[in-house]
Formats: sequence, structure tokens, C-alpha cells
Amino acid sequence: MSTSVEAEQVLKDLIHDPDELRYVKAFMKIPNKQRQDVPFIPYPVQQRLIDNHSNRDVWVKDSQCGSTSIVSSVMLKRTITHPNTTTVIMAHDEFTTQRLLHRVQVFYDSIHPSLKPEMDHRSAYEKRFPDINSVIYISTARSQVAGRGEPIHNLLFSEAGFYVPEARERIIIPALQRVPPDGWVVIESTPNGQDAILYEEVQRVIAGDSVFKMQTVFWWDNPDNWLPVNTPLAMPDEDRRITDYSEEEEELILAHGLSEDQVRWRRYKIRESGEMFFQEHMESLDSCFLVTGRPFYPPDLTIPMSRECYPAPHTGPQSARMWFDREDKGRYVMGVDPGQGKTTKSVASVWRVWPPPVEDEPYRGPQHVCKISDWIEPITFAPIVRELAEYYNMAFIVLEANSHGVGLVALLRNYPNLYWREDIVSGKKSSVIGWYTSPSTKPFMMQQFKAQLPHLEIRDAELMSQIRGFREEADRLGHMRAVPTTLDDDHDAACLAIIGVTGAILNPNRGFKGGSGFTSWDR
Repeated sequence: MSTSVEAEQVLKDLIHDPDELRYVKAFMKIPNKQRQDVPFIPYPVQQRLIDNHSNRDVWVKDSQCGSTSIVSSVMLKRTITHPNTTTVIMAHDEFTTQRLLHRVQVFYDSIHPSLKPEMDHRSAYEKRFPDINSVIYISTARSQVAGRGEPIHNLLFSEAGFYVPEARERIIIPALQRVPPDGWVVIESTPNGQDAILYEEVQRVIAGDSVFKMQTVFWWDNPDNWLPVNTPLAMPDEDRRITDYSEEEEELILAHGLSEDQVRWRRYKIRESGEMFFQEHMESLDSCFLVTGRPFYPPDLTIPMSRECYPAPHTGPQSARMWFDREDKGRYVMGVDPGQGKTTKSVASVWRVWPPPVEDEPYRGPQHVCKISDWIEPITFAPIVRELAEYYNMAFIVLEANSHGVGLVALLRNYPNLYWREDIVSGKKSSVIGWYTSPSTKPFMMQQFKAQLPHLEIRDAELMSQIRGFREEADRLGHMRAVPTTLDDDHDAACLAIIGVTGAILNPNRGFKGGSGFTSWDR
């Protein structure tokens, strides 16, 4: 076999090798910190992102970890080695997007001319390869229209956490419709608050409601994030070996094996950027999405509570997500927030309630044990709610009785353990089933929930994200009110449950007042 034939075969093998980074390592170069062009040898974290990628990826990452470089190099490889390929790259503003396309141009230019198709059009907006009918476009999240036309085989949403809110409906969703099932979509970004598109998608992934697979890149995954002893960037009292590790630093060292040089870098960056460090250089998903505005629920409570969350380990009736199964003598309360079914979720939130403390016993707050949260219409939701309530020892149900809840009340009227409406000032019972949410009663409901928050046991990440999403804002009259920045259906159902709980806690001699009469505690 001749040398040229052998070389051609090697090239074909590299093009079709499932390990696409072999091609990148063999043919592409990248400028190093000394501004020299060197072979593009990926960092371990870059290798991991590609090795574990799927067809639909969301990457939440540390700043400057190289994720954009590695994904754009692989997308370029696919574009110039597979005919009829369309690749689209998008960022939050035009300057950043053009920089991304320039990076692609640098990779393309580094490949030997004999190993790549000729480019006949090279602008700041597209790179076209006519011999194989492939093209790379760029767009921005601020475009009026994007993502309509021919199929997209590779689609990169870079720094999606910084997209304008309307980009989801105007840009992202239309573009996703053009990607075939075997196409590749990557949403990658550093975090940027809880009002951003990235945060919403991450919460869907955590809840199991997303088509995307998530990978995370923490700051210690970036090999550049360290400072040596005697660095000129260290504080005057830290230009030597570290001996005074804080408790937080010791926890990070134990959990992630941080070196002294990494801790020194972390201290420098925190001094440099303050609280923004935890957004730009991610340490955990529950702390990286820094809140904007004034949170209604205190972050010193909600952030530690978020760290205690984990996916539901069990499945209950009607595919409910169950953190804790029922106990034979356990008392349970269920808050039910019915949704429209298409635009709002219907949620049933079940809580374990403990007997009031006796003498010197410590108070134990309600425990969130189970939930159903889905796009279900009230008429379909009613038998689901009843089955779950019956499973949890005929749980005391607090229904929201207005809006979509009116129909649900009618369907559950014969359930024997329902909340009957009472006046929030006088406490007098009425003959009307369910809680009525209004501009005057919702603040009371949320204040009751806020008062119980230090005592609540919650393991549901989706619920905690909604709790953390409320902000205090002034209305046009200057009165402060709590406003959600994310979905709030799980939160509202939890508040309804706590309304049912607090009456029994504050008035232990009264017990639960249900449709079938008085029900006492176990003792």
C-alpha cells in the first residue's frame, strides 16, 4: 500500500472514529497563554464533556473552563467532514457570537489545506464550504427572528444564562424544532441568577422533566485555577504556606481534594469578585445561581436547605415522587393547587405532621414526604388526589377553591377529611370547602409558610428552587409584595398544606376539623 493511500485511510479512520477528539488532537491547533499555536490537547474536563455528551446537553460551568472551545472544535469537525451539515452558533450578544465564530476560523485555519474543504465565504456571520454543501452560521439571542429554515445538525447556545427572557419563545424553541433527533444541541453557560433561561432548564433537568442531560464543571475541574506560594497576587499575609484553613475550606478540601494552591486561588478570587465568585466559579448548583433583588424567604435558610435536597428515591401511587413512605400511625396533610393543565401544573404536596411537643420535648416541624406535580386538568386530577390522600392514611386535604380549584372541590366534596374555610381574622369556620386565594389571603398564607420555614424538612430541589425564586417588590402604591420569578405551583401547594398544619400546631387541643368531624392526635 502506498504512503498516500495509507494516509488517506488514516484520515478516513479519524473522521469516522467515535472518539471525535482524536481528529481534533491530530489536526487542530490553539493559541496557548504564551500566544503560541500548539496542538489542541483537551484538558481532562474538556475530554469528559465530550466523552459523556448526549444529543441534547446542558453544561453548567465554571468561567473560562474551555467548554466553548471544545464544543466548537467538535462541531467544526462535524461540519467539514460530513457533507450537507448545518451548524448554528449563538451567544447572548453580537460581539461574543462573532468571537465564537472567529475561534472556529482559527481552528479551521490551523488544519492543513489538504485535510479540509475549501471555504468560499468567510464573514463575521457565516462560513460556507460549497464543495460539500456545509455551512456554519452565527446568530444572537437578541435577534428578532432566528432558527427558521433548513435543518440544523449542530446547535450551540453559548452563555445561555445571559439571554434575554423572550429569547426562549422567539429563538430557542423555534431553533430546537429544526434539529433532527440525531442532531446535537448544547446549552452551555456560567450561571446568572434565578431569572435566567439556564436556571429554568436546570430545574427541569433536576425534576426529571427535561429532554436535556446535564453536566457540571466546578472551578476545581479547571486546571488553570491555582496560585503558587509567593505569588505576587497573594495578600501580604498569605505569601507563604497556608496554615489557617477556614471550616468551609476544610470541607472543600475533604470533599474535593483541593490543594493549597487551589485554596490560595479561591481566596484571591473571592477578594477580587466578592459574592460574584460563587456565580462565576461554581461550587454547587444550589449556590451558583445568585439571586437578584430582595428574596422574600431568607437565603440564610433556603440555601442550606437546598443543599439537603436529593431526587425522590421511591415512587408512590399514580407515579408520585416519594421521599418518605407512609407510617401506620402517621398524620398527613396535603395541599392541592389545581392547574389549568396546559399552561400551569396541578400539584398535590403531602406533609407528615408530628404531634405537638409535650413538656420539654423539642418541636419537630412538618416533613415534606411526597408530591405529584404534572400538567393535569382538574377533572383528571381529582381521582389522583383522592388515591394519594387515601394512601397517606386519609390525609387532611387543603384545596385551593378558586379558579381551577372550583371544579376540583365539586369532585372531591365527599372525601371525609377536607379543610373548611375559616375567616383568617376571627378563625370562625364556614360551610365552604377549601382555601380561597386572593390578594389579601395569599400574603397571610405565605407569612404562615415563612414562619414555619426554619422548622420544615424538605428534600425536594424543585420545591426549594421555587421557594428561593420569590422576590420582594414594591407595587405602584409603594407596598411590598412577594413576586415569583419562576414557576410557583409547588410552592403554593406547600403553602396550602402548611395552612392545614398550623391550625393544629397553634391550637393542639382542636386537632383537625374535617368533613367527617373532629379527629384527635395519636395521644
